[in-house]
Amino acid sequence: MILKLHDSSVVSICLDDGGSSITIMFEGVDGIKHELKAVDVVVLRVVDMQQKNIVSRAIVSTYDKMSKEDMDYIISWSVKDSEGGVYLNESSIRDYLSKAINGSLAVCYIEPSQGAEIACLAREISIVKRN
Repeated sequence: MILKLHDSSVVSICLDDGGSSITIMFEGVDGIKHELKAVDVVVLRVVDMQQKNIVSRAIVSTYDKMSKEDMDYIISWSVKDSEGGVYLNESSIRDYLSKAINGSLAVCYIEPSQGAEIACLAREISIVKRN
């Protein structure tokens, strides 16, 4: 699903349980807050975090909602380091893609208008509205 977070700001990112879960808080231009929670995180990449982080689009998906090509791109990008090198072997990347396709991993991708670009693979990803 493509979340309606366009022009929202990423206001916080919190890693819990030694990095096995992550919470990302968004605040919309209307002041409404949403909290994204990923549990049992296996891959996380956050780049270009700044004081102002504006969302262009946010995708949280299992395979039935995203093409294999898009999922492959997001997973491949998420396992790269800042110099473009890959820190996992090809077998592990294929395994993650296979798990994403069969639904045992969910994929989250936050595409920025400005600032933070975020990708996450986790057993479960949910988003809720906060007051």
